[in-house]
Amino acid sequence: MSRLSSQTLRSLLALGVLSAGAGCADNEVSVYIRAMKSPVVSGVICTLPSDPSTPSLNEGVLDLAFKTTYHLAPLIQSNIFSRADMTANRTESSHLFIEGFIVEAHEDSPDGPLISGSGFTNPFTVYQSLSVIPGVGGQPGTGVAFFEALPTQIGQALYQEVCVTRGGITRPAGLDARCPVPLYNPRVSKRIILGVSAFGHTGGGISVETPKFNFPVTACCGCLVQFPAAMSAMASGTSDAGATRVVPVCNPGAVVAGPAQCPNITGQDFAVDCNFCSTSQPSLCQPFGFVPSTAPATLTCN
Repeated sequence: MSRLSSQTLRSLLALGVLSAGAGCADNEVSVYIRAMKSPVVSGVICTLPSDPSTPSLNEGVLDLAFKTTYHLAPLIQSNIFSRADMTANRTESSHLFIEGFIVEAHEDSPDGPLISGSGFTNPFTVYQSLSVIPGVGGQPGTGVAFFEALPTQIGQALYQEVCVTRGGITRPAGLDARCPVPLYNPRVSKRIILGVSAFGHTGGGISVETPKFNFPVTACCGCLVQFPAAMSAMASGTSDAGATRVVPVCNPGAVVAGPAQCPNITGQDFAVDCNFCSTSQPSLCQPFGFVPSTAPATLTCN
C-alpha cells in the first residue's frame, strides 16, 4: 500500500509512465531534445543509454519530503550528418558540442508564471558539456546529459508552499513531540513545467540552440513512499494496562534494485520501497503511528 490509492498514483505519478523512445520534435530541426530518459538498472549499476529505444519519461514527480532538487536526463538528437572525407583531406565539422542548458520553471503550464526562489533567477543557465557524434549511414547521432534542472532555491520555495502552507505535511494537535512521523497528504500537489533548451556549437564553429522541450513535473509531499500491502507490526512494550502494544512498522529488508536507488534519483519519478529508507529516514519512511523502539512503553503516536 502507499499513501495514495493506486488510481491516484497512476494519475499523479510517473511511476510506470514510461515509453520506448517517446519524443517531441520538429522534423525541420537539425538538433533537438528528443526525450527525457529514465535510468536503466543492471544489478547495482545505473546507466543512461543514448539509445532512443530505451525507456523515457513522459512526466516527472518530485517528492519534496525527500529532496528539493530535480534532475533531468535529456536525449539530444543530431540530424547533422558526417562530412569527414579523409581522401579529400576534409576533417569532421559536424561533431556537436553541447555547452549547457537554458531552463524555465513555470507554474501549471508553459505559459504560466515563472516560479521564483530566494536569491535565484528564473530562467537560468546550467553549464553541462556533452559531445554528440554526427549521424552516420542515415542514423542520427544521439547523446544523453544529466543535470540539476530544478535548483534547491526553487525547491525550497515549493516545499514551503506545498508541504507547509497548503498542508502537505502536518502534525495533528496533541501528537507527542517524540513521535517522529507526521501526517502526509500527498494529494496536495503543484504542477510545474520545466522548459529546457540546449545550446552549443558544431565542430565547424556554427552556434546551435534547440527548440524548447516542455516537461511536466508534479511536486508533492510524501507521495513516493511505498508501503507493503500488509504492514508489519512490532511489540513496543507494555502499556499502563499491562498489555503489549502493537504498532505499525516498516522493517528494514531486501529491496529490489530499481531506478529509485540510483544516485540523485531517490525521491523523484519512482516509488521508494519503505524498506530502503525506514532506518535512515524514519520520519518519512515509517507509517503514521510508528513508535521508536527506544520510546517509553506508554507513548502513543496515533
